[in-house]
Amino acid sequence: MTEEDVPNTTFLKWVVSVLGILIVGVAVVLIVTVYKRMENTAENVTENTAEPTPAMASEVSATGNFGTLEIPMQKDLQVQDIKQSNDNVLVIYGDADRTPRKIIVLNPTTGKIVGQVILK
Repeated sequence: MTEEDVPNTTFLKWVVSVLGILIVGVAVVLIVTVYKRMENTAENVTENTAEPTPAMASEVSATGNFGTLEIPMQKDLQVQDIKQSNDNVLVIYGDADRTPRKIIVLNPTTGKIVGQVILK
């Protein structure tokens, strides 16, 4: 009687074990991500149903739900145009001759004034 050589399967067992652990880990991450997004959506729905209150630009919260944003009018200037540029909203003020004099840059996500450009 001859004995057959049995291949060593220890390495394959380790590979299968590691891959199984990785699959379980990725599944856990996916489940947690979906849960967090569902929870965040439920919070946004309840927050959005509340009546928004007017806020000055300096009092805007950083949560992204800023409600109504009041931008103070500029002395002797009129709003000439409102444009979107990249990830910002530009409010362009001009004088009576419709010459641009001031640009206020707003972040539409947070509602905060990012900066302003004064044209002379």
